Amino acid sequence: MSDLVQRAKELACRAHAGQVDKAGRPYIEHVSRVASAVSDDPVAEAVAWLHDVLEDCDEKFHEAVFVVGSNVALPVMRLTRSKMVDDAQYYELIRFNPIALRVKLADIADNS
Repeated sequence: MSDLVQRAKELACRAHAGQVDKAGRPYIEHVSRVASAVSDDPVAEAVAWLHDVLEDCDEKFHEAVFVVGSNVALPVMRLTRSKMVDDAQYYELIRFNPIALRVKLADIADNS
């Protein structure tokens, strides 16, 4: 495992600690499955580990996402929903970022 992926995984595990999904399972299991789906590319895998941190975790973890690396932070930002961006704009931003698009498709597949 690359250092980039290891740092992202460790951050995701800390950020999602104690969170559970709708079935009561640890939320990190979803994140892990998404990361596994794109594990042939270390940047995509790191983004997958962090894809829900900005949206679903305590703000104390947000700055750490940017420390992981700008090549990871931008796709993570694209994957983060905002009340200021409607759904059409959200998906448009993802569509133009190949890594964000790949991780979003893996996320959707896992959620289906």
